[in-house]
Amino acid sequence: MGKETTKLLEEIAGGLFTEKSKKMVSVFDDVFSYCVRQRAGWRCQYSGKLYKPPSSLNTCHIVGRTAYLTRWHPRNAVALNYFWHNERFDKAGQMWENGSPDSDLVTWRVGFLESIGYMQYEIHELYQLGQKPWNDSWDREAARLLAFIQEVKRAKNYYPPPFK
Repeated sequence: MGKETTKLLEEIAGGLFTEKSKKMVSVFDDVFSYCVRQRAGWRCQYSGKLYKPPSSLNTCHIVGRTAYLTRWHPRNAVALNYFWHNERFDKAGQMWENGSPDSDLVTWRVGFLESIGYMQYEIHELYQLGQKPWNDSWDREAARLLAFIQEVKRAKNYYPPPFK
């Protein structure tokens, strides 16, 4: 990991990160999850229910978290409550990935994403990116995450993060 990444991580997460801790994935996940929920205004993007930050509102990935090239991509996640995340969104994603793209849940998932501004080509591009190999690109991911934090700080109803 380069000095530039270390500097960005310190700027992003303050005291949560030290190079010795090697917990970059955990820190990136925490920061990313916060940004996704902040961007959504602490509301479930399906039901519209408002959650008090920090909350049990879930960060739900379009392409699963095992794909590191999309894991922290700002367009790869939405904020959903536990039910819509686990009982609908994730099950639909599993059906899609297992070759059942015509199920009612998959249709619901695509329709929901379109209703909040996603285009089908964007969803397809995220899946294509998720298939590419991870090349230990921490510098790029740290820069993208920092830009995402700066974006959500400009939002209305900004809630200070539980980190720096």
